[in-house]
Amino acid sequence: MSKSINGVANLLRENFENNTVNGTHSFVTCSEGILKDFIREVHDGQLPDNFIYQTIQSCIESVAEGRTDITGVLEDVTADIYTEDLIKWSSSNLNRISIINDVLSEYQIEDFNELLQHAQTREIEEICYATLGFLESQVEHTLTNNEEYDYE
Repeated sequence: MSKSINGVANLLRENFENNTVNGTHSFVTCSEGILKDFIREVHDGQLPDNFIYQTIQSCIESVAEGRTDITGVLEDVTADIYTEDLIKWSSSNLNRISIINDVLSEYQIEDFNELLQHAQTREIEEICYATLGFLESQVEHTLTNNEEYDYE
């Protein structure tokens, strides 16, 4: 199955497009289809969030490059290390306050940067788990319906 999940990821990564505005602000978009539907699901009714798009793209890229389990994917998809980037992440979506509060209540963290890294890592893990589940369901769907794709 691992080769199949890598193949599905390889096909799906072609649906992403990296764009920039005024040469400074970069963002990710995705063409319509089953992947776009999954991305909407991950957004859970919220406005499009570039961090979520980028994390899903990075997760799919990791799987397409040969990673097949969450441990391997999370080695490739990591939290930011710079405070400025972490502050941008935390303030880009007000729902992230609940993630930060959850991490704060679970761990005794005294360093602000570490707090944000832990919170961002938690969101990355949730997104990557969902993405791997989505890829596995696409493999199962393909096998169940006897569909054949050239994954090589």
